[in-house]
Amino acid sequence: MKKDFENQFSEPEEKVEPLSEDELALLKASIQGSKIDRSKLPPHDNSDRAKLFRLIKKNKLLAVCSLFLAVVLVAGIIFGCVVGISALVRSNRKYTFVIDGETQYEISKKEAVINDVLYIDMRKIAHATEMMLSGTESKIQFTSKNGSYIIFENENGYAIINGRRTEIRASTVDGLKKAGIAAYVSKEKCLVPLSFLEKIISPDTMRIQYDPESRTIYIDPKYTLYDKGETKVMSSTRFIPAAWSEPPVYKYDYILNMDPYLENITAEYLLLVNRNVHLAEDYVPEELTKVEAKTDNENQQLVYDAERALYAMMLEMEAAGIEDIFVTSSYRSYKRQIELYWETYVDRFVGQGYSWEEAQKKASEFSARPGESEHQSGLCLDFSTKALNDKLTVDFEKSDAFKWLSENAYKFGFILRFPKEPEKLAITGYSYEPWHYRFVGRQAATEMYYSGECLEEYLAK
Repeated sequence: MKKDFENQFSEPEEKVEPLSEDELALLKASIQGSKIDRSKLPPHDNSDRAKLFRLIKKNKLLAVCSLFLAVVLVAGIIFGCVVGISALVRSNRKYTFVIDGETQYEISKKEAVINDVLYIDMRKIAHATEMMLSGTESKIQFTSKNGSYIIFENENGYAIINGRRTEIRASTVDGLKKAGIAAYVSKEKCLVPLSFLEKIISPDTMRIQYDPESRTIYIDPKYTLYDKGETKVMSSTRFIPAAWSEPPVYKYDYILNMDPYLENITAEYLLLVNRNVHLAEDYVPEELTKVEAKTDNENQQLVYDAERALYAMMLEMEAAGIEDIFVTSSYRSYKRQIELYWETYVDRFVGQGYSWEEAQKKASEFSARPGESEHQSGLCLDFSTKALNDKLTVDFEKSDAFKWLSENAYKFGFILRFPKEPEKLAITGYSYEPWHYRFVGRQAATEMYYSGECLEEYLAK
């Protein structure tokens, strides 16, 4: 029974017939005929290269995948190199400054970007827009023809804009706000953050655009057209205090309604002119207009805002009962100051027996040299009265007009330019002149009125 079970599940054996003698003979003859002389065969190649080829022949799919991965890797390396070189080229690309449609200069990123902030050379802008420069190697003032100005000091985080101390704020090249920014002033350059200038230059007088893709900065002064467009005159740049430095608002009481005269006079006129800060020979203020208030002749002129404020002030004085007062001197050109200082006063003292040097010293006690006179700014004037026979004398301080001016002139934007205190003389460089008043704007005049500061002290803050 066991034997039957094993037979049931086992494979039947296949019977192989043995080869016949003839078949064995033929097989033996075939083997002997196919023998090869192995001594004539090349030696067996067992190098790594040969092994690799034999491996590839045996594993064709693996070889294709490996080749594909190698191509991808090489392509990635090449792409990375191209991107890296391109980025390096872009990072080293120069910044181009185009002012008034002309390429003014190009500088490297190392020179243009300081602490991640893009800077521009203010001296270049000043040259292209006809600003006046004054100051020292480490502290420089840029003054526009309209009297608006800005002062930068080397490594100082503040600028003086029309007399107002303003913090220098800027953005990085990536658009991030950054504090602790300063200007860098030297004999050759005045580097100022471009983003700061965009905030404090009136867009009505200059447009500033930056194209980060091409690294080009466009500075475009605005123009005014006259004579039906035949004449193009560049508008003077106006600097405006930034929003974060706006001063407090003051309120004033008047007898008359002064809004028609003063409401639109919001600018400050803090142009500094003295023995140390001079005006150029060709400086002529913009918007000179005839003085409509009482004068001793019809040729008096002032800057428009100053003239309107003066007219309003003298209307108010008349309403207060002050009538014996008039303007005896206002704008004087550089040429006219030459005639007064050299040809009148100095020559007079020389004629009296003084030496040339002594004559200049005597004349300088009461008259400014050409370029040092505030009258050239078109922002100041001298008062006199009939009671004083039209003379400029210290006795003016005894008049009702002077008393009224001392208490009210600031409400119209005027200050007594050369105060009486001895310590002020050392600052202004001029002796007491109760008849000489200077227009600075109501905001600045009010602050100086309450602080007791002269113009030099106010601007030095």
